[in-house]
Amino acid sequence: MSARKSGRPERPISDPESPAGRIAAQLRNLRSSKGNPTYREMADRVWFSAGTLSAAARGDHLPTRAVVVAFAEACGADPQEWARRWYEAQRPPRPPSPPPRWPPSAAPPWPS
Repeated sequence: MSARKSGRPERPISDPESPAGRIAAQLRNLRSSKGNPTYREMADRVWFSAGTLSAAARGDHLPTRAVVVAFAEACGADPQEWARRWYEAQRPPRPPSPPPRWPPSAAPPWPS
């Protein structure tokens, strides 16, 4: 059984509701689901440095689509799915639907 040396713990994402925070949380979950490979191990599989991959999961700024796709590839995930997630992370969250003005089963307040 090989013991893996763990790196520094990741800091909490400063703004998890921002586009950068949303994609960073997803990238962290992906990496965790793959056994937390080190960023150096991941960098050996793709054309980005360990620092670039680490910054993508930090959530300080939105990484480029190419970095998100490479991060996914380094974890063995589907790159097309992660390109889609990158686009979705940029969309503002939907505001909650307003409640109906009257019960839908009731007649409208104007004469028919």
